[in-house]
Order: sequence, then C-alpha cells, then structure tokens
Amino acid sequence: MITVRKAEPQDFPAIYTLMKNELGYPNLREADTFKRLEFFSSSDDWETFVALTGGEAVGFIGVTKCLAYNIDGYYTQIMAMAVSEKLQGSGIGTALVKKAEEWSMSHGITGIYVSSNIKRSSAHAFYEKNGYINSKQSYMFIKSIDIPEMMDFCIQRLEGIDNDKELNLPASYNTQMENAGKDKEFLSRTLNCANDFSVIDGETDC
Repeated sequence: MITVRKAEPQDFPAIYTLMKNELGYPNLREADTFKRLEFFSSSDDWETFVALTGGEAVGFIGVTKCLAYNIDGYYTQIMAMAVSEKLQGSGIGTALVKKAEEWSMSHGITGIYVSSNIKRSSAHAFYEKNGYINSKQSYMFIKSIDIPEMMDFCIQRLEGIDNDKELNLPASYNTQMENAGKDKEFLSRTLNCANDFSVIDGETDC
C-alpha cells in the first residue's frame, strides 16, 4: 500500500538519498540539503511530500508556487521528484504527482509545470502518461558570478574572522554582503550556492 504525506524531519535522510542516487547529484551535501528542506517546510509557498511503503520513504516530490511575466496569477512548479529505482513503475510516482496536483488545487492554482532533462526519456514518458504535455524544448544557461574573494569573505566570516576588505563586486552587492554581517545562514547559503554551480553538471539546486 502506498501512503503519501507531508515530509517530516525524520524523512530528510531518505529524501537526501533519493536526490543523490536517483537524481544524480553525487556531490550533494547532506547537512546543506537538510537546511534547505527545513526552510521549505517553514514556507507556505513550498511543500514536500513523501511516499511510503511499509513505513519506508521510497519517493518524494517538491513543489512551489511561482509567478511569471507572461501569465496571470500563480502556477505550481514541480521542483524535484524521485522514486527508488527498484520501485519505479509501481504507481508511486503517479501517487506523488496526484498529491502535488491536490496541493496546487488547494491553493487555487490550476496550472502545474515541470521541467525534465532532455536525457530523461523515461521521465518524459511518465509525465505524458499522467496527462502532461511537452510544450517546448529549451536550453538552460548557467553562469557562476562568484569570485574567489567572495568565497574567502564568506569562509572567514563563518569562522568568526572580521574581514572589512571591500570586495571587487558591484556596489549594491558589496552593501548586501556588509549588511549581512555575521549572519551565518546568509553566508552559508551564499557560499553553498556558489559551490553548487561547480559540482552539479548542468543543474543547480540553489
């Protein structure tokens, strides 16, 4: 029997493992993933659901509310979904998508979007089977705009070292960094996102 419910902190290790193994993020850091999941859990705009069989979390889906310039109102974006490889094809993915759609409808949102890597042909077939239409094919371009000085700044601040050196960044960003002061959450997020651009092939989960 498949049960789908909101993710709880005890599910975080299973979600981390699914992301690392099934979605192909071998360099994903466990502690950072847990922090992100905690943030998502505290936000009304995000939700993470897990699928359980025999009390074990074997799949998850994460959704968020979004706005766009070209459409009115909110739409829902499926940000991540994974099912344990040994149980794929058993209805777990469909149950997760249905729960995401229920969540979307409960927020008055009728449009739901999902992006899938062009190489994931099995995922494409899954979504089409569940009524999703392949509306377009596109490229994602990513540029990391961090510089070594910024990363050193974050590391030193996290270690409790005051560093008043002005960074070689646009004035507005220098101000943002200085205003952050010793805000460890901000500094960690800045550093981790910069790192993620270099360790994830073609995608980033920042």
